[in-house]
Amino acid sequence: MKIKFIFLLIITYFIDSLYCYIIKNVDTRNITSAYLIQGTQCDFYSTIYCSVTQLGEQCDTLNYSFPPLIPSVTKNGTTSVFNLMWKIPVSETAIYINSIYVFTLSCIQISIDDLTFKPFSKGYYLEPNIYKKIVTYSAIYQVQLPARKDKTPLKISGSCVGIPDCVLEWISGDKYKVGTKETISNMYDLSSIKVAINIQGTTKEFDFGSIYSDVYDSVYGFKVYQEGSLATSFLYTGDVLSFKSNTTVYKTSYLISKNNDPRSSHFFPVYGDGNSTTYFYSVPNCETVSIDVYYRSGPIVLKSDQSFDFQKSSCENFPGLYSNGVANSLDLGTNGISNIVNIGYSDSRFIVFPPIEVEVLGISTTTQYPFGFVFSNSTGSQFSYDIPYKIILRNSDNLIKFISSFDSTGSNINIRTFGTYALARNPKITKIEEIYLMNGLYLYRFQADTSYGFSYIKINSLERVGFGSSLNGDLYQGEYEVATSSLIDIIIQISDVYEGSDQVTYASLISIEPELQIFSKKNFKVFDVFSIKNVSYLYNDIDVSNRRHYNVFYFNYSDIPRETLFTMIPTDLSVFSPVFEFDLRKGVHSFYSTYNTDIQMFQIEFYIDANVGMFDFFLFVNGVSLSSMVFDTQLRVKNKEMDLQGPIIKSLTKITPSLMNVTNNFDKVGFRMTIEDSTNGFDYGYVVFKGAKDSGLYNISFNFNDVKPGGNIFLGEYDVLFNISYPCTTQSYFVWETLLVDKMNRRSFFSYDPPNPKLIGAASPYINYISSSSRQLIVTCSPILQLIKSPILKSFKASTNEIDVSKANRNVTFNFSASDPETGLKLDMYPIVYLSASQNPMLECKSSIVKMNKTDASYTCTIELPLGYAYPNQILISVYGFINNYACSRGYTTADLVSGKFDYGYINTIFQTNDPVISKHSRISERGGDLLLFGRGFSSDSTAYITFNDGTTSVIKASTFYATTVIFSKVRGTTKPYKVYVKSNNKDSNIFTVVPTIYDYDIHLGPVEPQIPTESPIPTNQPQKCSGNPVCGGSSQGKCIENQGCVCFSPWIGIDCSSQIVIIDPPAANDTSPTTNITLPSKDSKNSTVSYKSLITLVSLREINIFGDIVFNKPFETWRVSQSDTNTYVYNSKLEIIKNNQTSYTNVIVTLKWFINETTISFANEELLMNPSTMKYTVRISDYPFDSVLNQLELVMSAVIQSNTTKDICSVRDFSDTTSGDNSNYLKIQVDNHSLYGRFIKRGIIDSTVKSISNVLLDKHMNPISTTNQLQSYIGIRIPNYKENVILDPDFSVLVDSNAASSKSGSICSNSSKLSNAKIAGIVYNKIKKIHTKELKGPFAIPILGNLHQLGKYGLPHHTLTEFHKKYGPIYRVFFGDVYTVVINDPKIIREICMDHHETIGRNRPVTPSFRYAQNGNGISTSNEQWQRNREIVQNALKRGASTKKIYEMLDGQVSELIKSMKKFEESGEPFEIHLYAHRYTLATMFKYIFNEDVDYNQDINQSKIAELNGPLAEIFKDLSSGKLGDFIYILAPIYYLYLCFTEKNVKNLKNYMKEKYNQHLSTYQQDDPRDLLDILIKEYGSEKNQIDAIIGVIFDLFLAGSDTAAASIEWFTLRMCNNLDIQDKVYNEIKSVVGDRGFVKLTDRPSTPFLNAVIKESLRYSPVGPFGLPKYCVTDVMVGGHFIPKNSQILFNYRGLGFNEEYFENPHQFDPLRFLNQNNDAYIPFGLGDRNCVGQDLASSELYLAFANIVLNFNLTSLDGKPIDDTENFGLTLKPNKFKINLKSRNLKN
Repeated sequence: MKIKFIFLLIITYFIDSLYCYIIKNVDTRNITSAYLIQGTQCDFYSTIYCSVTQLGEQCDTLNYSFPPLIPSVTKNGTTSVFNLMWKIPVSETAIYINSIYVFTLSCIQISIDDLTFKPFSKGYYLEPNIYKKIVTYSAIYQVQLPARKDKTPLKISGSCVGIPDCVLEWISGDKYKVGTKETISNMYDLSSIKVAINIQGTTKEFDFGSIYSDVYDSVYGFKVYQEGSLATSFLYTGDVLSFKSNTTVYKTSYLISKNNDPRSSHFFPVYGDGNSTTYFYSVPNCETVSIDVYYRSGPIVLKSDQSFDFQKSSCENFPGLYSNGVANSLDLGTNGISNIVNIGYSDSRFIVFPPIEVEVLGISTTTQYPFGFVFSNSTGSQFSYDIPYKIILRNSDNLIKFISSFDSTGSNINIRTFGTYALARNPKITKIEEIYLMNGLYLYRFQADTSYGFSYIKINSLERVGFGSSLNGDLYQGEYEVATSSLIDIIIQISDVYEGSDQVTYASLISIEPELQIFSKKNFKVFDVFSIKNVSYLYNDIDVSNRRHYNVFYFNYSDIPRETLFTMIPTDLSVFSPVFEFDLRKGVHSFYSTYNTDIQMFQIEFYIDANVGMFDFFLFVNGVSLSSMVFDTQLRVKNKEMDLQGPIIKSLTKITPSLMNVTNNFDKVGFRMTIEDSTNGFDYGYVVFKGAKDSGLYNISFNFNDVKPGGNIFLGEYDVLFNISYPCTTQSYFVWETLLVDKMNRRSFFSYDPPNPKLIGAASPYINYISSSSRQLIVTCSPILQLIKSPILKSFKASTNEIDVSKANRNVTFNFSASDPETGLKLDMYPIVYLSASQNPMLECKSSIVKMNKTDASYTCTIELPLGYAYPNQILISVYGFINNYACSRGYTTADLVSGKFDYGYINTIFQTNDPVISKHSRISERGGDLLLFGRGFSSDSTAYITFNDGTTSVIKASTFYATTVIFSKVRGTTKPYKVYVKSNNKDSNIFTVVPTIYDYDIHLGPVEPQIPTESPIPTNQPQKCSGNPVCGGSSQGKCIENQGCVCFSPWIGIDCSSQIVIIDPPAANDTSPTTNITLPSKDSKNSTVSYKSLITLVSLREINIFGDIVFNKPFETWRVSQSDTNTYVYNSKLEIIKNNQTSYTNVIVTLKWFINETTISFANEELLMNPSTMKYTVRISDYPFDSVLNQLELVMSAVIQSNTTKDICSVRDFSDTTSGDNSNYLKIQVDNHSLYGRFIKRGIIDSTVKSISNVLLDKHMNPISTTNQLQSYIGIRIPNYKENVILDPDFSVLVDSNAASSKSGSICSNSSKLSNAKIAGIVYNKIKKIHTKELKGPFAIPILGNLHQLGKYGLPHHTLTEFHKKYGPIYRVFFGDVYTVVINDPKIIREICMDHHETIGRNRPVTPSFRYAQNGNGISTSNEQWQRNREIVQNALKRGASTKKIYEMLDGQVSELIKSMKKFEESGEPFEIHLYAHRYTLATMFKYIFNEDVDYNQDINQSKIAELNGPLAEIFKDLSSGKLGDFIYILAPIYYLYLCFTEKNVKNLKNYMKEKYNQHLSTYQQDDPRDLLDILIKEYGSEKNQIDAIIGVIFDLFLAGSDTAAASIEWFTLRMCNNLDIQDKVYNEIKSVVGDRGFVKLTDRPSTPFLNAVIKESLRYSPVGPFGLPKYCVTDVMVGGHFIPKNSQILFNYRGLGFNEEYFENPHQFDPLRFLNQNNDAYIPFGLGDRNCVGQDLASSELYLAFANIVLNFNLTSLDGKPIDDTENFGLTLKPNKFKINLKSRNLKN
C-alpha cells in the first residue's frame, strides 16, 4: 500500500483541566512526552492525516499496534483525517500504524525531587485583588524540569510556610507566581519564603528566597494637573497626577485605587536622579474619581496619606451618523464595475470633525479631516464618505460600521446582498516554506489558489501586502513571498476580492494534497533557558549621561545549533511610550543574535538609550523568555539624570491681531512658546492649529535652529505663527495636535485624537497649560453681510489614467485649480488628493500651491504608489480641503469628479513587469554590515550600487537573494543616509535612501563615529629606548615613556623631539594631480636666504605576488579635481586595468586636507594628532582584479626635499617606527636642517574592517635622487588582498631640525663639508681608541687565537655570543683569530645596516678559504662583482620559473608523497624518525623544482637518486660548520686553501653531479618551453662554456641553502609539537575547522590559520636553524647606530640572541605562539633582510607551511615515553636537534 502519512500530534495531559502542547517536525526520532504527577497514565490526543498517492489504495481504516480510544474519521477526497486518543501508562510506548510508520509516546512520572525553581526576574509586583479590593505582592518564577524535551507543562500548586494567604500558582507554560492573597501586615517575614508542595503524598519545602526587594519606599510631592470642565465640545485632554518617590526607577511598584478600587495602572517615570524619581499618571477625565496611590515599603503595602479628586469633564458624544446609505453603481471603465457606497451625516452647526474609522467586513480604515468633508457654508455642514469595493457576493446583508474617537459605539449600516458566494471556491494555501533572513526577519514563500481573484495578503492581522509579493502565476493561482518578523507565532492570511480567505499558523495543517507539510520553525531545539553561561558585555559600568551607548551582549549555551535565534527585548522605559503603544509582533526595539565563530559565542549588538535610569531586557528564544535580572553578570548602567519625557512648554504667550478689516488685512497668529528639555535638549517638533468654524489646518514645523536669540536646546523661545488675511470670519483657532521631540527621540505629544487616549495626559507637552482655553486663539473679523458660497473646482487632471504598479517608477502627479470669486481662497491651505482602492490603505497626496491670486489658485502634488497598490482594481480619486476666507469649504468625491466631467475620477492598474524595485530596508546601524532590501524583481546577479554622503561609492554583489528580498554583505558603516539602487537582469531599480540607525549618539556632539571591526592582530610598534641629548630634547620638548620612546610636545616632533614643525600658509592646490608642493624660505649660517622645496606625489599602483614580484604596474596619469572647502581638495583617477584581454577599472579617490590648527582625528579606531601645517592624504581605492588571492596591492608614493644651495650641505634619510604611540612608520628625508616628515600608519580600513598593512622603503629598487642638496625616497604601502575597497591615511609635515644632517650617520655631504685627510686620521685614531674602551667593548683577546678559545665558555658558540651581549651590550667586538668581528644583537642596527648601509656592509661577504673553494667565485653567496647579477637572475627565475598554480601543485604533490610515506611507516607500529623523511622531502622538492625529476618516496633515502646529493651535502655542512683555523688565521689561509684544492672531494663530487644534470638538460633543452629552474638558468645565462660554472655555482648554492635548513626546521617543529601537546591540539583543531573533511591543507588556507602561522613563527624563533646566517663584510669605515665599525670587519647578526632577548620577547625561554598573535615583532627576522636576504624565502615558507600543517592534520605526534624530548642543539652551520624518534598515530579525519 502506497500511502502518505502526516502526523499532527496534539498531546494533552489532564490534571484539573485541559492543556495542549503541539509537537512539530514529527519523525521516527521524536519522543512526544507528557509529565505525570498523579495517577497511572497520560492522555494523548492526535490528529493523523492519511493521503492516498496511488490509485486503488484507500485510507478509510488504519491498523494500530496500540489501540486508541474514541477513534473517528472524516474524509476529504483521497485524504482521511483520524482524531484519536491514547491512554499511555508510565512508560515509552511505540505506536505502529499499518506496520509502516512509528512514533513514540512517553508518559513520564515526575518526582518531587525533580523540581527546581528559579526567579524569572528580580522584579516584585503589586497586584490588585479586584474581588476583595485589596493590594497584594507577587514574584514570578520558572520551573526547571529534568531532560526537558517538548513536554507538556505541569500545573503545580503550593502554599507558603507560616504565612497565611500566600500561595504558589501556575501562570502558563513553565511560569509560576508566588504571592499573597491578602494585604500583608508587618508581622510576617517575607525575606525568606518557603513554599510547601505536595506530590503523590510527598511534601517538600522549596526555598524561594525573598519575594520583595529591600526597598523602603515613600511617595511625596504630589501635584495635580486638571482641566476641569472643558469649554469646547468633543475636546479631550486628560488630567495628570504627578508624584515623587525616594527610590530609583525599576526598584519599586505602584498601584492606583479609583474610588477605593485598586487597579493595575500605567505609571510613567519621567525624571529622576540617584535619589528620587518623578512619575506621571494619566487620569481619565470623563468620570469623577478619587485617586489613592499604593506603594511598597519593605514587605508592607502602604497607601498615600491623601486622596486626589478629579472632576468629570465635558465629554460630549459625536453627532450620530445617518444611516440611509445606498449603493450607487458607477461604470469606471473597461476593467469592470466598482460600486461606491456613499455614507455620511449632516449638521446645522459648524463642528470639529474627528477622525472616522470605517469598518467593512472587518477591514478598517481611519480617515482624518478633510477627507469626506464635502461642504460647509452658512447653513451648516455635511460629511460624505465614499467606500469603493467589488460586488460582494454573500448570503446576508453586508455590514458597514462607522466609529469615531468620541463615539466608540459607532453606527452600523447594512448594504443589500448582491449574490451568492461559493464557499467551495474559498482561497486555499497549498504549500508554504519558511526561510530565515537576518535580524529576526523571516521570508515566507507559499502557493495559493484564489478562484475569485487575488486581493491581498495579511500578516499577523497587522500588515497587508498586495500583488507586489507575487513571484509567478496570475490572480487566480500563484506563488508569493512575504517577509516579516516572527517573534511570536506567525499568521498568514490570503484573501480574494470578496473577502473570502484562508490562513495558516504554526499550529495548522498547511495542505492535504499533493504534499503534506507541518508548518514549523527551523532550528527549533528545546533546551533549558536557565543553562545560559559565559554572560558578558563588551562594555560595562556604562555612563549613559547624554549619550546613547553601543554595546554587545555575549553568552553561550551548550549543544544547541549556531543558527538558533535569540531576541533581546529591552524593558527600559524609553521603549514603552504613552504616545505610541509598543507592539511585540512588530519587534520594536528588538535586537537579534548572531553566532560569532571567532570567539565561539552568541552575541547581540544593541544600544542603551541616553538618560534611561537602568537597563534590563528579556531574552526570547523558541517562545521562551528569560530576564536579564537573573544573569550572573549584570549590566551596570549609570547616568546623572534620567529623562524619559519629551520637551515641555514652560510658558505660552498668545499672539493675536487686532480687528481684521479692509485696512488691517494681513497679520500673523499663534504662540510664543518657551520650550524646556533640561537634560536631553529639544530637537524638533510641530504644532497644528485648527479653525473652529472651517476646520482648516495650519501645520507649523520648527526645530532647535529656530530658537530666538539667547536661547539654546535646553531652554529657549520659539515663535509658532501662521498667516491670516482679510476677508475672514471671526472664529477660534485651537491647538489640534502638537509633537515635540528631544535629541534622544523622547516625545511629548498632544492631540484631540490620540493613539492611546487613556495615557495621553502623561505625554502632553502642555502639562503646565492643561486648560483648553490657554491653547485657543480668537481672531475677530469685520463681518461680511452677503451669503457666501463654497469654493469650486475648476480643473482636475492626473498624469495618467492607467499605471503599471509593478514598475520602479510608480509616481502619479495631479494638477488642479479652484476658484472662489466672493472672498477668495484662504492662505496656506493645501487641499489633499486622496487615493483609495478596495481592501487597500488610503493614500494622501498633499498639494503645494503653484500660483495664487485673490480669487483663484492652482495646485500640484505627486505621490509614489506602493508596489502592487490596488491591483487588479481601480484607484478611486477624491480631493478635499478647499476653504475660502469666510470659512466655507468644499470637497469632491469620486462620484463628483466623474460626474463633473473631469475624466480623472479613477485610475486603472496593471501589473506587467518583473523589474527590480526597492520598497524598504531592514535596520542597519552606523557600523554597517549586512543590508537587507525588500521589494521584488531581484535575481542571482543582483548588484547594489551605493553612493555615500561623502561622494564615495561602493558596488556589492548580493550575498543572498530571493525574488522579494536581497542581502548585501559588508556595507560600509556611516552615520549619514546614503543612496542605493539595485541592478538585476540588466535593469536598474529605483534609487532608494537608506537611513542608518544610530547606535552611538551624543546629545551634544551628534552621532559618535563607530569603531570599525578589527582583524587581529593589528601591529603595534616595538618598545624603543628614548634617544636624544638631552633625552627627548629636554623636559620642555618631550617626555620619555618607558618601553615606548619619546613622546613630544607640540610643535616638537621626531624620535628624539629635536625637530620642530614649521608653520606655513596652505600650499596652492595642484589642478592636475594630488601632488603637494611646499616651498619655504630660510636662512643659512651666514644669514643668506635659502629656500627649501618639498614634493609629495602618488606614483603608481602595482600588484605584488607572494614572491615579492611585480606582476602588474599601473602609473597614475589623469586626475579629476574638485574642491570640498578652502583647505580640502578631492582627486579622482579611474585606472584602466587590462589583463588577459579583459578590461576592468579601479577608482582611486585622494582627498588632500591641510590642517591649519592642531586637530585630533579618528582613523581605523585610533586617535591621531594632526599637527598644524600638516597635509593629510586620504586614499580610497575601489575593487581591484587580483591575479591570485595571495597577491597584494602596493601604492607607491614619492617624497622629495630640495635646497637651492649646494655649498656646505648634507642630506640624510631615516625610516623607522614612531614613538608617539600611534603605531606608525615614519619617513624623514633631511637636507641640512630642514626635513620632510611623512607618517605612514600601519593600519588601513580594508573591506570595512581595520586590518594590518605594511610600509616598505623602496629606495634600493627605485633609484631615487640622492645628492647633498636633494633627497628623494619611495614608499610602498602594501595592502593585503581585498574584495571591495581600501582606505589609507598617510600625512606629511615640514620640519626644522635642531641637528643638521651632517651630524648624522649615513649622511651624504658635499666635498666642502667633508674633513681633510689629517682630520679623518685623527678621528679614526680616537674612534679606534674608543673601540677598545667605551664603545665597541668586547672580551680580552689573546694573540693568534683572539677569542676563539672562549667560544665554548657558555656551552655552544651561539650561547656564548648571546651571553656576551648581556655583558658588552647590543653591539660588541670579538676576534675570531685575526678576524675582527662585530656581533650585533639589536634589530634596529641590523635594519640600518641592511637598508641604509647595503653598499658598505649589507651586500658583502668575507672570503675565507673554505667558502672560496666551495664557491670558486660563482653562485649567489659570493662577494665579487658577479654575485648581484647571479642573484637577480635567480630571483627572476624563481618567480618566472613556474606560475603560482604550478608551484602550488608541485608543493602539494611533494607534501602528499611525504604524508603517504609517513602513513605507510605508521602502519609498521615502529618508532618514527623524522630526520630522514624531512631531508628526503626537502631534497625531493628541490630536485623537482630545479631538475623536474620525481623522487621515489618508497625507496630508501640512501639508495634513491638523491643519495648522490645527500651524502656530499652532509659532509660539506659538517666541514663548513667545524670552524677550521685556516679560515681565521691569516698566515695559515693560503696553505689551507691549497690543502682543500688537493684533498677535498665532496664539493667536486657534488658539482660533477650537477654538471651531469646540466648536460642532460642541454641535450633536450627547448628555449620556448622551460621545464624547470635549470632550463630558466640556461636561458638566462646562455649555453657558452664560460657560463657553465656560474649555473653550477647557483644550483650548488640553492641546494646548500635550501635543503638542510628546511629539513632542520621540520625536525624542530616536530619536536616542539611532541613537547607541547596542548598547542598541537589547538593547531589541529584550527586546521580541522578550516579544511573540514577535505583531508589536505593547501597554501590558500594559510590566511585562515592564524594560530598555526603563529606556531611556525614561534618555532623558528625558538630554534633558528641559522643562528648567525652568513657573515657580512665591511669594505670601509662606517658609523652605524652611533658606533664606529672599522674597515675589513666581519659582521655577524646574532639571530638566535634576538629571539631570546627579553627586551623584545617576554619570557623568551617559554614556547608561546600567542606572542605572534598579539603583535608583530621587529626582532623576528627568520630569512634575513636587505639585498642578502634568503632569495628563496617565499618558496621555503610555503614548503614549510604545507609540511607542518599536513603532518599535524594527519598524525598525532607524541614522544616515546610521554616525557619531553631532549631539545639540546647540535651546533653547526645549521642548528639541528639531536636525532630522535617519536610515536606516529594517524588521526581519523572524518570526525
